Amino acid sequence: MGLNMRKSVFLLGAIALTACGEEPVNNDNNAPDLSDLLDAGPTPVADAGQPEADTGVQPTPDAGEPTADAGGPEPTPDTGPPAPTPVAELFAMKAVSAILQRNPVIGRGEAQVVTTQYMLVDSERLADDFSWTESLCSISTSEAVWNIAVRARTSYPEAFVTHFPVQDRQAIWTESGEFNANNLTSVVGARLANPLTDPLPTEAGAAGELDSDRDGNPGVTVNVAGAVSGSVYVAQRSIINLRGRERDNRRIEGLWESNDQQVVLGASTGILNRAVENRRDPDAARSFFIMVPIADDWDCSDINANIDDLF
Repeated sequence: MGLNMRKSVFLLGAIALTACGEEPVNNDNNAPDLSDLLDAGPTPVADAGQPEADTGVQPTPDAGEPTADAGGPEPTPDTGPPAPTPVAELFAMKAVSAILQRNPVIGRGEAQVVTTQYMLVDSERLADDFSWTESLCSISTSEAVWNIAVRARTSYPEAFVTHFPVQDRQAIWTESGEFNANNLTSVVGARLANPLTDPLPTEAGAAGELDSDRDGNPGVTVNVAGAVSGSVYVAQRSIINLRGRERDNRRIEGLWESNDQQVVLGASTGILNRAVENRRDPDAARSFFIMVPIADDWDCSDINANIDDLF
């Protein structure tokens, strides 16, 4: 099976209904107003000004080093401002990613599928440098409905979340509130020397294939319920770009751009052992992230219990 950036059984998702050929219905999933980010153009290049005119005047010759002062105390050297101190803080993150998935039965019509993730962010900020470890707390995907007879819902076993790898991340968070991160990579179902560029394994037992959720099946297991139900075993890579802005009380809201690649390594039933075409929702505002500061003693159980209050 060839690798294809636009084919998968599940990807990152709120409930949407669509009939064949109709525009998908959008559920905004409490989406923030990101119009200021969507309308913002590229950062202008600073104008260095006009070059100085040539006046024809020759520069004053250098008279050499000044004569050393033989007396008096030595001046105290200027060491400049004190070095910044790292600031540690916990955040809860919500990430919503929307795709349009083609009808797997007749190949026409698209359903919007939205995956929603909640993560624990353990961060350290030093000047504009923001680094963190990211732990998955929960994940859910909306039902895909193409017509009354064709629908499917993806769900994730507890082992998927429990053994999801902790990610190390880095971003730039400026004093003016701009937040940017590029090429944040997540890989499940595979162990790659270069997670950004190495190919995913294409079959069970192939080089790099990894039972990430430790359930005895290749890759990671996701469950599919619908006209055909069962389990699918996959390897997946997501390459994520974040562009956000700080709001009030250090809350960050921004655009989540996820480029996903997935390979089906096997399935519990043959009809599920195939790829399904999809594409990223062209409405960029439907994929977003929110980060909010939380108490220092919180963990994933606190985030999952307070989702409505946090987001």
